[in-house]
Amino acid sequence: MSQMTFECAYKFFCLTKEFMHSISDLPFASIAFRDWGKGFWLRAMQRPSIASMPLETFRQELKRMHKFHKALGRVMLVSEYYNFWEADERVGRPARG
Repeated sequence: MSQMTFECAYKFFCLTKEFMHSISDLPFASIAFRDWGKGFWLRAMQRPSIASMPLETFRQELKRMHKFHKALGRVMLVSEYYNFWEADERVGRPARG
């Protein structure tokens, strides 16, 4: 390690950070797929980002869903999300920015 340059160390840090970030989200991805199904998440990813405002990690997505369900007073079913998304597409949303 004493021979490592700053540039090399920085690149190593960046790679490690990305790798660890991905690994740390694995338990949340597992929960997301178990509780909602892969089809749900694939369909969610196909939604326009202006409407869905995707977050970076499954942990963040699950946290947002938890807050939404808490405010709603119940957990929405997958079919209810699909109906909501379809209605949202029909109505459309003004551009954010």
